[in-house]
Amino acid sequence: MLLKKVIVNTIKFTRISINEKLMLIEALFLFLKTIFFVKILPLKYYHNYIGNYMKEMSLDENSNYNYDDVISAIRRAKLIIPFRTKCLVNSIVLKKMLDKRSIKNMLYLGVYKNNYSSLNAHAWVNINNKSNSDKYKIIAYFS
Repeated sequence: MLLKKVIVNTIKFTRISINEKLMLIEALFLFLKTIFFVKILPLKYYHNYIGNYMKEMSLDENSNYNYDDVISAIRRAKLIIPFRTKCLVNSIVLKKMLDKRSIKNMLYLGVYKNNYSSLNAHAWVNINNKSNSDKYKIIAYFS
């Protein structure tokens, strides 16, 4: 079963373009690096790695950019990684890849209280000024 999956993934990898391969390798490297940061270190030690803490940025200029390649590279990398990643790791990886391509973005950290009086946390990246904070109270953001 595992061998079949490896063979299928290898065939798929050979069929994508060189640009997509490089983005996939970049995403895999960033996932491993970010997972290390998130699992081992408290946020106060790597918040500078994420971006400028609590600084707003105008996202209006992103209407021309096509960031679908970045998102598909992250989706492919998540399929290869042998464990499930959380929204914070996914958001940091997406932010770093968008930053490298000079696409303006904001990473938000938010919480909300559900019906059972427990807090749920979530992290997301905003690229084109569409708000995701309807039910989440934003507690931090990075530009």
